Amino acid sequence: MVTQLPFYETAKKAATKIGIQENRIIIMGDQRDPEGVVKHFTSIRNISGTSRYRRTRVNPEEDLAFFVYSSGTTGHPKGVMLTHRNIVANVLMLKAGESGNLRWNNGPNREGDKILAFLPFFHIYGKDCLRSIPRRAS
Repeated sequence: MVTQLPFYETAKKAATKIGIQENRIIIMGDQRDPEGVVKHFTSIRNISGTSRYRRTRVNPEEDLAFFVYSSGTTGHPKGVMLTHRNIVANVLMLKAGESGNLRWNNGPNREGDKILAFLPFFHIYGKDCLRSIPRRAS
């Protein structure tokens, strides 16, 4: 589990509830644990190549890649569980859009291109998808 120092206590409680050991939580960002109990992400890199890590088996259809939080547009802010398959599908969709074919003024009526997307647009991926389509200059 990856979090930032100000949210560590909340992340620790959540990890305990779902069975993640405390030593599997790491901190990212500029702040570090002043007591040195929680590892910072920069301290777990294998720069020297001396350690060998066992590859974790992942089921892309079911295993979580990200547990992000929505802004609460449809109610209270809540956790959104995204699998590895969700992320790959989103990347492929964005890659298709980057091929230069999507434009604000394309199409038979020059109304702009349309894109079919299955991700809910009321959390972080909606902003990313919309940002990837070139906009007309104001």
